[in-house]
Amino acid sequence: MIVYGVNCTWWDSMDMVGLSESGMPGCPKCGGLLAEIESEDRWWELVELYDIKYHTGYRDMVEWSRGRCFDFGKKSAVQVLQDEYEAHR
Repeated sequence: MIVYGVNCTWWDSMDMVGLSESGMPGCPKCGGLLAEIESEDRWWELVELYDIKYHTGYRDMVEWSRGRCFDFGKKSAVQVLQDEYEAHR
């Protein structure tokens, strides 16, 4: 299973999950709420689809972002990832 941040860009496998302040599973970096996708295959299928339809290079950016937490606040998660990815290239 793949889990990902609801309010941050963190994503990884379920065994990498941390705990929130309340003791519930959360992002290991910021403790934020997580959502889940049933399998890594489904995760990459959705990433590929987004790469093809909306944002060429998205898969490379998502691969780079694994395990990284960036709060996206008022921006979109994709915009924050793109800004951070470009800054670190």
